[in-house]
Order: sequence, then C-alpha cells, then structure tokens
Amino acid sequence: MTTIEKIKQEFEVLKGQFVITEGAQHNIERLVAIGQDQHDYYYVTYNGRKLTWNTCVGRIMPLKGYLRDKDYNLLIDSARLNHFDQETCWGEQGAKSQEHRNNLMKVNENDILLTEICWDLQKIEIEPTDKIDNLLADVQSALLRGLQRKVNKTKDDAELGKAVREIFNDPE
Repeated sequence: MTTIEKIKQEFEVLKGQFVITEGAQHNIERLVAIGQDQHDYYYVTYNGRKLTWNTCVGRIMPLKGYLRDKDYNLLIDSARLNHFDQETCWGEQGAKSQEHRNNLMKVNENDILLTEICWDLQKIEIEPTDKIDNLLADVQSALLRGLQRKVNKTKDDAELGKAVREIFNDPE
C-alpha cells in the first residue's frame, strides 16, 4: 500500500471529525480533506472560518472516542452554531454558508484536493447507559466542586465534617 493510500484510508475513518493538529499550535479543528502540492501531502482541517493545510509528515490526533461522548457532542453543537459552513450559523441567511464553502474551494494553482471536502457534522449517539455514566460524572463533579468550596471556607476538622454532612444530606 502506498503512502497516499494509507493517508486516504485514515481519512475515510476520521473525515469530518474533530482532531488535534500536531503543528506548533495544537489546534482542535475538523478534518475535512486530504490535499497535495508539489512537495507534500496534507491533512486539510477547518476551524470554522478557514482551511489549514497540515503536513502529513506530522500527525493528527482524533478526539472522537477519547473525549466523553457528551463532551465531543458539545464540540459538534458549537460548530453548528459558529462555523461559517453550517447553515445554522447564519439563521435565515443559509445561502451565506454555501457562498463561504465555495470561496474555500478556491485553492492555489499548485495545490490539489485529493478528496472531496467533508462538511458533515455527526453527533455520537449516546446509549442510555452512557447517559447514566455521564450524569453520574456530572453529579460527582458538582459534589467535588461544592466540597472544595466548603473546604476552602472551613477553619477546623469539626466544621469540615459538618460541611461534608450538609453536602451529602447526612444528619450525623
């Protein structure tokens, strides 16, 4: 298998997903295409406003499956509201998103897109058990934040014990 075949195969698995780019910035962007110029192959990513060509000599790090599903879905929701390629960003002026996409398709004469640009955003379907796990994580996080606030305000162990019992609604 050639290098470009491996790159395209990886793209087919990750297209449209949020990834962390390996450049100096380590940006979170959507992987939307594979490109080529006379020197190199590129992961083409999109940050909601512009395309960035990241060399395939570096790596991209996928986020889907590594972040909690609900956290990944928040990235999707944010992109639907803020990324210029999404009609939901423009409200009733949805034609502006198509105009924006058309402008992005204009590449330099030496640059070639080797794949079609993937504009799709797909949320992760959360199973009921995942929803419970996410809810438990949220409750645990809220309890820890509440406990931390109480700990920061207490002066002695007795007062801390009382604060913890209050948080957990335990009379004694």
